[in-house]
Amino acid sequence: MAISPPKLIPDKDFDFITYPGAPEDPPRFELKASSTWMYCGPLLHLDGIDAPKKLDGLQDDAFNSWKEYTLTQDTQHLLLPRLVPFLKAVEEYLVEHGFHHYWLAIRASKPNHEFDVTRWHTDENFYNPSLSSQTRGMWKLCTTLQGPGTLFAVDGDHARELLNGAKARGEERLRKDPTHVCVLVGCGNCGRTTCEIREEMRDGLADKEVRQSIANKEMVFFRVGALEGAVHSEPPIDSDRIFINVIPGEPAQLMELTERWGMKYPRSWSLGVPLVFGGDERRNSSRFKAAQNGGFWED
Repeated sequence: MAISPPKLIPDKDFDFITYPGAPEDPPRFELKASSTWMYCGPLLHLDGIDAPKKLDGLQDDAFNSWKEYTLTQDTQHLLLPRLVPFLKAVEEYLVEHGFHHYWLAIRASKPNHEFDVTRWHTDENFYNPSLSSQTRGMWKLCTTLQGPGTLFAVDGDHARELLNGAKARGEERLRKDPTHVCVLVGCGNCGRTTCEIREEMRDGLADKEVRQSIANKEMVFFRVGALEGAVHSEPPIDSDRIFINVIPGEPAQLMELTERWGMKYPRSWSLGVPLVFGGDERRNSSRFKAAQNGGFWED
């Protein structure tokens, strides 16, 4: 039987996709802490929805430790029944488009004020350009299981024009200030959007249509890259939020990525969950590590 060629990716900045199996009015998760679990490898096939213990035959201690640290004991059992329908939809979508491996992250966030001012931006390509082409590795999928959904600027051309102009003016300010000291958050030198750019983008997009994804209902396809990437932002986070990010890739791309961080492929790991060394707890995450990891802990 002939194998059908992969589908072409949508010819748009972003696309909202309703996926089946999400429960109506599900009970809410209660978070004890903000943290992230990540996985790079082949598509995960869960053993079942009811009470699976393993991911694709792999006893994932990092996942279990992250879940126990992050979710209250009364709500830990709610995660997999909510996660499985999304992962099934992701698997179907990726296979249709010729992908069988991905970089997956689940980020839990307690309420905070970090995005009270929107952080309009585009995501850069996550892979070494020599291992990518223009049609592969230049998009991703995301969803929000609980909490406010990601914001998207509907008029992408206008939003990218505003963003590129704001960045150029920010870079000019940096060139005029040789005493500038690079701080991690909000610095154009390290790829972050400065506070000035946030304010400029907020004002520029104030009267433009903005679309927000619906938690527990939709996954979003969107392009990455400065030239055609969807301009989007994390929402103000005023309640416990669980956000999931998926970047498809070829094994060589993902292997190069994990090796860049000194890790083997495939693997899973967590950020923000303390490690215990002889009774000494040390947090295995910081915003610096998250930024090193391609800023993936952001939307």
